[in-house]
Order: sequence, then C-alpha cells, then structure tokens
Amino acid sequence: MNAIISLLTDLADSMVRAFRHTSTLAAMKLLTAIVSIHLNLDVNKHNAQRLYEVEKKRISGKRTSYRLDQLDRKRKEVRQVDVIPEIRATCIEEFGSWIKTYPDAFLNDNYLKYIGWMLYDKQAEVRLKCLLGLQGIYSRRELVSRMDLFTSRFKDRIVSMPLDKDHEVAVQAMKLLMLMSQNCEDVLSTEDCETLYQFVYTTHRPLAVAAGEFLYKRYLCLPACMPTSCVFSFVSE
Repeated sequence: MNAIISLLTDLADSMVRAFRHTSTLAAMKLLTAIVSIHLNLDVNKHNAQRLYEVEKKRISGKRTSYRLDQLDRKRKEVRQVDVIPEIRATCIEEFGSWIKTYPDAFLNDNYLKYIGWMLYDKQAEVRLKCLLGLQGIYSRRELVSRMDLFTSRFKDRIVSMPLDKDHEVAVQAMKLLMLMSQNCEDVLSTEDCETLYQFVYTTHRPLAVAAGEFLYKRYLCLPACMPTSCVFSFVSE
C-alpha cells in the first residue's frame, strides 16, 4: 500500500497531463475507499465488545489514519488549483462523497471551503460538481445545522448561480436553493425569493420548471417558513 501511495503522489506532480490526471483520479478513489474503511473501523469499535480485539483494531486504525493523512496531504497541496478542469472536478466530487460518508471527520471548514471556492471556477464542469455535492449535504437535515458558516459565506454566490451561462449549472443551482430553503430556516431573504421566482419566465424550460417547483414548495410551506409578502407580491404582478 505504501508503495502504491508513493507512486500515485509522485505521478500527481508529473508534467505529463495524462499521468497527472490518471494518478489523481486513482488517488482520490483510493482515498475514498480508505475513508469507508476508516468509518467501518470506527463503527465496529463502538459496536463490538470492549475487549474484543482491542489491540488489533487500535493498530489497524492507526495504519489507516496514516495512509489517509499521507494521501490527503498531497491532495491539499495542488489539486484544487490544477490547470486540468477534470482533475479539479474529480477532487470536488470525491470531497462531497467523503463528507456524506463520514461527516464527523470531513464536515468542517477545512473541506467545505474548497467546495465554496470552486463555485467560482471558470469551468462549468467544476461548478456543477460543487452544486451536486452540496445538494447531497443540504438534503440531510442532520448535516444542515453544521453548515452555518459555509452558508453565510457562500449563500449569495449560490443565489446568483441560476444566472450561470451553463444551463445545467443554472438548473442544479436552483435545485440546491430549493433544498436550502426547505432545510435551512430563514436562509433566503424576501429579496432572494423574489429574484428566484422570476426564473419561471425564463425561456430555458428545465430552469423554469425548477423555479416553478421552488415557488410551489415555498408556497406550500408558507405558514411555517416565509412571510406572505414574499409570494403574494410576486403573484400579484
């Protein structure tokens, strides 16, 4: 395992684009597998009898943590700023997977900030991976309460993204905002809502449909979630 990790981290610095892309993809997938192993070790540690193979699990857990840290250090060094958009997209996609799989270890600003920064990426593929990853997080109420700092920092950027020049990015941004509206109390202001409602008039049908669903769900939860002026000022126009 150590030899594989050394090979992948060395190739990730290669000047050859194909080597760098393939080795990064392999390293990220390997790290995702190690995250799952680490999580299983933690679950087993809590569920097993107190004296059952304690020493074995302790040693195994340390080895897994070491490998996780070794790969993660290399990942943090360069991959978010790699010139190849496919590499940036791969990293962001795996970040989202880690956070959903093992939130106790990865749902923190050390990882979320990279997703937030990549919302501004020049490549639509990278922005899209950010939105899809965030949808998986904001759809889980038990995780939303730990997203306050991220939400306060990047909410305005997300609200602006239905205007994205890439149609799929715009649609997924609207779907993310719908999840945020449902699971984050008072996260969207009246002005935010009124801006988003206007997208029902867009000529891009999937975005108009998503905006209509956003309006519909906000209207249904009106008594609990929003001031009446937010919907009725729009409907009366």
